[in-house]
Amino acid sequence: MRTIALTLATSALMLGTASNAGAAVVDPNEKTTVTDIQWRIVYSTRTPGNCMVAGFSQWEAAKFKGWDAYKLSITFGTPPASSTYSASVSPPPLYDDQLPYHDSIVSPPNGSHWALIGDGSFRAGPPPAEADCQAMLARSQAQIPDNKVTTYFRRTTVCATKFDKLTKVEKAVKKAKGKKSKRRAKAKLAAAKSSFTKDCTR
Repeated sequence: MRTIALTLATSALMLGTASNAGAAVVDPNEKTTVTDIQWRIVYSTRTPGNCMVAGFSQWEAAKFKGWDAYKLSITFGTPPASSTYSASVSPPPLYDDQLPYHDSIVSPPNGSHWALIGDGSFRAGPPPAEADCQAMLARSQAQIPDNKVTTYFRRTTVCATKFDKLTKVEKAVKKAKGKKSKRRAKAKLAAAKSSFTKDCTR
């Protein structure tokens, strides 16, 4: 869980350094998703007039069993004046699923995970806050016109090991000759599949 510091003025979403362009490395133990950014406005009940605008990457935990998210990237602006930035995410298993803001905890829908994009934007001042907070949301969204976030995942060590074993057994089944060898290979494949699907997903 990351700690959010409250600023006294609206601040733009900030991320890390610009990422270097380059060809993606093909690795069966890594994958990416491109999804819509999930935006939230959180109002403080402890200090009326204060609010936070935050954007998140969201994914279903069950569909990424055995995968850890480790990085996000977004694109500010539109071509040719666009820039892609990336940053690491809060560590698993909680990520930013219990994000504190004043006296509130901001959480994703049940069964999902959240990773916060940047540090959020904040408004501190006298109420009413609704108009300013909605305007702050609009400004944050305008910085990322495509409203997309790329999330980078890496298999856990346990699942990478199980996946490697599964792929080797799958190859062995294809190479097996003779009824006895094929029967033995298929039995190993069934065991490897059962072990993999128990804790991991493709």
